[in-house]
Amino acid sequence: MGRISGVLWVVGALIGAAGAFLPGAVHEALPWVLGLSAAVLLYGIGSVTGWIPWQHASINALAFGMVVTIPVVGLALFLTGGSLSYIEPFLICSLLYAAFFFPARWAWPLAIELILVAGTPLLYDPDAT
Repeated sequence: MGRISGVLWVVGALIGAAGAFLPGAVHEALPWVLGLSAAVLLYGIGSVTGWIPWQHASINALAFGMVVTIPVVGLALFLTGGSLSYIEPFLICSLLYAAFFFPARWAWPLAIELILVAGTPLLYDPDAT
């Protein structure tokens, strides 16, 4: 599970950083986007290579790790344009990951957290509706 999650974080970091340079992307927070992308990239590489020993973690520890990292995606949404963010489709990857790898007692709370994070642009973005 940790390696698959790590690959998803690496891909998300690379696309997040590259997308910041595309025409139409929100450029006001570029240093923050690149800094967050670098941190996520390091986390992903650590998960893929085994530097972060997720292979020895219990299902509860893995779920708690996901609970803690989902807000990072919320921050990425905020930094990259809120409701118009190019990062928002990556929430589907997290949702599929939670549904595929976790038992229902964890998959449902993680899905609810992801839905709440996806809805956060409604709180701060006037163009979200």
